[in-house]
Amino acid sequence: MNLKPWLGYAQRALCERHIPEEAFASAIANLAESWIGQPNDASSAPALALFPPDDIPLSEAILHLSALQPQQQALKKNSGQYFTPLSLAENLLNASVRKSNGTVRAESCGKGLTFLDPACGSGVFLYVAARMAAQVTPSSGLDTTRKRATFVNDCLFGIEKDPQVARLARATLTAWILEGAGVAEGVGVGAGIRAEAEAEARLGVHATFLAEAAQITTAKILCDDALLGDAWRSSHFDCVVGNPPFLGVRRGRIPVSEKAALQHRFKTAQGQFDLYALFVEDALTRINEGGFIAFVLPRPLLSNHYSALLRNLLARETTVHNILDFGKPFQAGVEIIGLVASGNSAVSTVTKPETAISSPSAGSANAGSTGHAGIREQQALPVMLFHTPENGLANLVERLSVEFPLLGDLTVSWRGLEFGKKDTAIIKSRISAGALPILQGSDVQRYAIKTPTRFYSPAEESTMGGMQKRRTFSSKFPAGKLLVRRVFPGLAAAYDPDPNLTLNTIYVLMARPEYAKAPHFSYLHWFLLGVINSGIASFWFRNAFVFQENLFPYVRLSQLRRLPCPPPDHPYASQLAELAHTLSLAHQKSSASGYEALQQTEQHLEILLADMLGLSEPERKMIQLSLSQIGSK
Repeated sequence: MNLKPWLGYAQRALCERHIPEEAFASAIANLAESWIGQPNDASSAPALALFPPDDIPLSEAILHLSALQPQQQALKKNSGQYFTPLSLAENLLNASVRKSNGTVRAESCGKGLTFLDPACGSGVFLYVAARMAAQVTPSSGLDTTRKRATFVNDCLFGIEKDPQVARLARATLTAWILEGAGVAEGVGVGAGIRAEAEAEARLGVHATFLAEAAQITTAKILCDDALLGDAWRSSHFDCVVGNPPFLGVRRGRIPVSEKAALQHRFKTAQGQFDLYALFVEDALTRINEGGFIAFVLPRPLLSNHYSALLRNLLARETTVHNILDFGKPFQAGVEIIGLVASGNSAVSTVTKPETAISSPSAGSANAGSTGHAGIREQQALPVMLFHTPENGLANLVERLSVEFPLLGDLTVSWRGLEFGKKDTAIIKSRISAGALPILQGSDVQRYAIKTPTRFYSPAEESTMGGMQKRRTFSSKFPAGKLLVRRVFPGLAAAYDPDPNLTLNTIYVLMARPEYAKAPHFSYLHWFLLGVINSGIASFWFRNAFVFQENLFPYVRLSQLRRLPCPPPDHPYASQLAELAHTLSLAHQKSSASGYEALQQTEQHLEILLADMLGLSEPERKMIQLSLSQIGSK
């Protein structure tokens, strides 16, 4: 039977047996060992009469078998363990050992690269590493059982906490070793084992090979706790790979004594930590200098607060080369990414240990200290964790935030009124006396404000409440303010010359009072308007906060305040303000006839702003490329 119909048949067969969860791994391991002719204790679990598929190697069939578990057993919720699909492991390791042009690195698998999987499960990552080694090695390299056994002995290392699952990993690698006999004779790989066994059974050769292979794989797949145990602790590896368990302490499935031991050993074991973070931290202590890690991880680690310590650790000690989006390939209930990072001594200087990502109580995972309006102390930015230093992007984003004043240094800002659209005080026509125009988010476009379609009516509230709010309104919503739209696929700001009220979907910005007597105060709002609406600002904003869950279409006020701006007393500042004023007038007219002139003005503003920021030609090209990939500002 070929693989596709076999998968359905095997799934039904396993479900019909109603195997208890505690005996399931043992039953699968017994079956896998029987496929390769290895004796086992069949009394430890129900016997399964299931032949392997005909069109794939037995090693691969064992991996498919381990992933085929009945409903309510496919998820090992108590251990946080999920078996990794073969295709996912292939994609992740391909991204790890291949250069960007697709060629295999010089130190590829076939050259003796050592792999450790600290939560190896059924051995899928070690199997993929072995298969890749056979593919990149010359035809005479791994074409016999002896050579494959030597490769497994020298290059593959695994740790698995569950003894029954460890048996599956050993069976997978044992089968791969024995398949070398079929490769040597040029027959089908899966058939190679069976044909070899039948042909040589009389001489006992297969039994000898099997015993030797099983002995090697037993020694290479150790049953231990990778985090607290000593397995392979004295060794270092070129690659630490795998799919660690997703198990957070908030689920209450980690014993108190074990939790205390983890907190004592690992820096990332703080607060509501998850075991996957500890596996990554542990992996960094196990790799050789210049080695890499490649892990399947939950996507929320890119943004959630309790993974901030892990992100900061990666920033200090690694260069992240790839983040692969795997969607939801198994039933973990969360989106999955593949993270590939190398450890090296030349890490980007973006995040110093003393400027670690702040705790959740700080309100942001990337809050940093501020200096005077010119040069600033270093700040931890999410982009620094996941962009490679060699592409220059990380350094550019950080340089802008360090060298230039921030929008929050130049303005005071707040959200609009906390009214809902259906609030009784918000009406759609100006029928009551004293009704005040109120802008909602969709009324604010880049450089333009639509005519208000909603009004605040004090008559709908008590007289005292209305009077108090009117006094508040006069100070919070004066004429001559900047409005920034909160929900928009980018940054969109407009200048409001009128005392319009705004709903909470709009941020209000006013120049700081201390600049009132400065020479540049007269054009400061127009200058800032041009900066906020620029493509350069969108570039910085997207890359600085790209991994935060609520970035675009939601802009946080704390993020907006951190936007770097050229100093408003720059010689070109008044010219940029004039261009922004011109663009505002043109957009407000919304005439299609002047589109070409409008584009030219915007381009002129971008060039002027780039000059003010001291951008080099390569940096300008980088920004243009990034914006073209985004598709809009």
